[in-house]
Amino acid sequence: MTMALVVITIVLIGVMGAGLLVFVRTDLDAVVEVNQGQKALGVADAGVRAAQRQILTDSDPSEHYDGGLLADDLPWSYCYQQTGCTNIAPTPTGSPGMTLDIDSNVAKVTILETADSSAYKVVSEGTVGAAKRKVEAVFKSAGAVSTPRAFFTNGKLNLTGSANADGVSFFAESDVSFGGNFTFTNASDAYFGRWAETSGSGPYPNSVGSFPNPYNETPRGSAVAGIASLTTVTCQKDCGKGTGRTYDSTTTPSTVRTYPATTDSSKIAFPFHVPTAAEDKANIESLRQRALQLERDKQGQSLAERSHYIDSNPGNGVDDAGMPNRASRTTPLIINSWYSSSDFATVRFYEYETYNSNNYVQYGASPLPSCGSTAVPPRGVIVLQNGDLEQAGNVIFAGGMLVRAYDSAGNRLPPPSDINTYTNGSYVAAGSGCIKGYANSSGNMKVTGNVSPGGLPDLGGLSDFQGSMQTLSWRELYQ
Repeated sequence: MTMALVVITIVLIGVMGAGLLVFVRTDLDAVVEVNQGQKALGVADAGVRAAQRQILTDSDPSEHYDGGLLADDLPWSYCYQQTGCTNIAPTPTGSPGMTLDIDSNVAKVTILETADSSAYKVVSEGTVGAAKRKVEAVFKSAGAVSTPRAFFTNGKLNLTGSANADGVSFFAESDVSFGGNFTFTNASDAYFGRWAETSGSGPYPNSVGSFPNPYNETPRGSAVAGIASLTTVTCQKDCGKGTGRTYDSTTTPSTVRTYPATTDSSKIAFPFHVPTAAEDKANIESLRQRALQLERDKQGQSLAERSHYIDSNPGNGVDDAGMPNRASRTTPLIINSWYSSSDFATVRFYEYETYNSNNYVQYGASPLPSCGSTAVPPRGVIVLQNGDLEQAGNVIFAGGMLVRAYDSAGNRLPPPSDINTYTNGSYVAAGSGCIKGYANSSGNMKVTGNVSPGGLPDLGGLSDFQGSMQTLSWRELYQ
């Protein structure tokens, strides 16, 4: 009887233990699955952040994630190698995207530009074991620099002196005077070609001088560099007016600031977006922040090396009140040195408290033997706020020069009415100086030096000038 009771007890304990073990195992599996799911969600979010970094550091994000006709999308793109897929009409199923290894787990990520070319939708699927989680986020570029890569002025333009333009066009919102010994070579416009897409595929400009842009649909008759004015170009000698090189309000086609939505062959527009006053001020602010960041990054170096934002206390990495106005225009502030190591993302920003015609800054650093020298010239962007800027003769600079002047209310000052007056944020390239890049000013502009493109990239295409990526939305997808 004792043996029988023992056996029965053991059987009962075994049955009860097995049942309990089933419950324990079920609970354990549930806990593991929940943990894996939570971890998969974290992996998916990590994929989203990786995509955010990818967009921010991409040299040309608006072209690399939109599908379209050109085979330039990157493997991250939802439309990568997907026929007929575009950001306007994406296909129902897209590319597998980029597979990322995150802590020995996998995230598959796709990026697709939205109808707003500065916003991007990211979908990331994280996998941990058998668990999968999917996240969708939308990012928008904020604070990017979109300054036109061109010699452009909101005022009047004077092309004179004994110098020449090689592969660079000039654009003005007011009158242009072309004369003296200033000449154009027969080189094509390296930035905009015929100012509109004509035929053929990239890279641009192609063999027929085509360079697509969404602002102008009427191509010029020639791809050579030229002049465009919203009012009148006065040519003291042949400047190819209306024959493929130069256009104004009196030519056919006539020049306009913004091209209409429908094709009108009687009009030809600037081949770039002309920022509004508010957009332009935001561009200048982004460049100012870039200069301040460079100063903060260089703390501990010499004053000459760390001074990127020059105001009342240069080189301290702090936004100060601005420099006091100068007492005389005849003694300009001279930029007589540049950084030992510079690139096109290097910024030097000068800010005066208020505009005064005595606030005259002259770039005169690092003279080189000739404009055709193979030595690496100083590179970067010079910004002057509330003053006038001159590039001295016999010096060279590779980059962009931007000049702006504002009134006490913060509004951009109007350019001078006299084409020979250079105040209110004007730019002058003097003598036999050489600029390999471009300049634009809110005041008038005078160019007597040699100009060429010099391989300068669009500032908006450099990762250091693309601003930040703002998160517009984030959600988990359950389908």
